Amino acid sequence: MKVENNNKMMKSRLGVLFIIFILIFGYLMIHLGVITFVENQNYNQRVLYQYVSKQTMSDNITPKRGKIIDRNGIVLAGNVRVYNIIFDPNSMISQPEDIRIASMQKIATEIDGVTYEALEQYLIDMPLI
Repeated sequence: MKVENNNKMMKSRLGVLFIIFILIFGYLMIHLGVITFVENQNYNQRVLYQYVSKQTMSDNITPKRGKIIDRNGIVLAGNVRVYNIIFDPNSMISQPEDIRIASMQKIATEIDGVTYEALEQYLIDMPLI
């Protein structure tokens, strides 16, 4: 008789535990559905913001490096700021003419050895992709 009562009590405890497990699992599935379908745009914006901020901002502190000089005080190596400029003919052709001319003139005036005529010729000679 006592064994039978213990079995009933164990089955009822297992049933309660199973119901609690099902309720928690159901809650998690509902919450996952809300995140996936309802708050999707909000999370997309968060992810995009994190990606852009990681690409544009850096937490690294770049140390100032000293110059390397020889025994006579002549600089052998030092810090030089370098800029990369990409001239994409396909995107330049798709721009309005006034913007294209202004961009090429700005590039020609800012970079030594580059002329407006050379950029224009490069734009004409470049095969479109």
